[in-house]
Amino acid sequence: MKILHVNFSDNYGGAAIAVMRIHKLLLRNKIDSNLLVSDKILNDPKTFSINKTSEKLKNIIKGSINRNLKFLFKSKNKTTHSLNIIPSNLLYEINKFNADIVNLHWIGNETISISQINKIKAKLVWTLHDMWPFCGAEHYTNNKRFEYGYKLSNKPTNETGLDINKYIWEKKTRHFKKIKKIIVTSSWMKNAAKKSFLFKDKQITEIPLPIDVNNWNYIKNNKYIKKLLKIEQNKKIIVFGSDNYLKNERKGLKFYLNLVKKLNKDKYQFIVFGEDNHEEFNSYLKKLNIKKKILNIGKLKDEISLKIFYSSIDLLILPSMQESFGLIAQEGSIMGVPSVVFNNTGLTSVIDHKKNGYLSKSNSNEDIYAGVKWCLSNLNKYKVSIYSKKKFDEKKIINNYLKFLKS
Repeated sequence: MKILHVNFSDNYGGAAIAVMRIHKLLLRNKIDSNLLVSDKILNDPKTFSINKTSEKLKNIIKGSINRNLKFLFKSKNKTTHSLNIIPSNLLYEINKFNADIVNLHWIGNETISISQINKIKAKLVWTLHDMWPFCGAEHYTNNKRFEYGYKLSNKPTNETGLDINKYIWEKKTRHFKKIKKIIVTSSWMKNAAKKSFLFKDKQITEIPLPIDVNNWNYIKNNKYIKKLLKIEQNKKIIVFGSDNYLKNERKGLKFYLNLVKKLNKDKYQFIVFGEDNHEEFNSYLKKLNIKKKILNIGKLKDEISLKIFYSSIDLLILPSMQESFGLIAQEGSIMGVPSVVFNNTGLTSVIDHKKNGYLSKSNSNEDIYAGVKWCLSNLNKYKVSIYSKKKFDEKKIINNYLKFLKS
């Protein structure tokens, strides 16, 4: 079986990390797996892109047009919006591979246009990394238009200008007919996809994202590492982590900061990671009048740095209000670090209540606080790691993946 994965990038963003892990798992199991991306960064021999200067220039222009088109409407939904209306030469490359299966992943940033999806010759399967495939232009949404259809009558009152979401959704209804199989990574995403107008009649299965559990092990005797990272030795280390958390309200930074206000700084050290804009973060804290010290270690850009960091902390606070899966929670739990998460997102397919973390009541500052106290009193790194490694058994994951592709 020859499989071609299609994703915007091979290294940028959570979807890229997830795709590479799926790709490498298949290769380890002697499956002919290939990855085609619009933005190639890594030097992987089975990862391909269009390297022509003209194509790279075209991608820059497409991105610029995409961003400017979005200024024609205004919305309080500040999550990423992707239009995918400009044809891409990636379609030619996809069909040239003669793959048995083309597995689409995160194809925002005009990776391939909506109208080109039906022109892919191979059998299609789509792994969902957010809600965009069954929504309009938005990658996450709180309204129900994706369930009932995007109509003028149900346009949100907080959106003005052109109804871009309706326009993009209508294009999808015309061009997504060839898509039959959908892979979701969490029960939360499966429930949303099954409710959606676009995917309710598709074949949908839930398969968690893989992680090579043998390659993620807690590093003992880490006093030197803690000193290097400016992590205090005699305090419990409570961490918030996410990409783009300052601009993306759904990541739930406000819940972490409310926790920081409540906890005793003499017993705990507070750390955030995932965002390199230190000045903006400090300005944000000043604006909220938060005077307690929070160490911002920025982005951790490789697995070695992540392993070192996870080995030096005690607890992750990941209060996303919407999330398709949760790579940070998965990585942390494999390394023995429990997470406190809300009980109504994709993170509930990563964290099991009082096994490798704590499921807090949705949007509850009080229950997050209770979760912190419970985890620090009742869970240890060894038990959390053993439980999580069994939960994300790669043999089971790949068997389910291949079985679904062949069905």
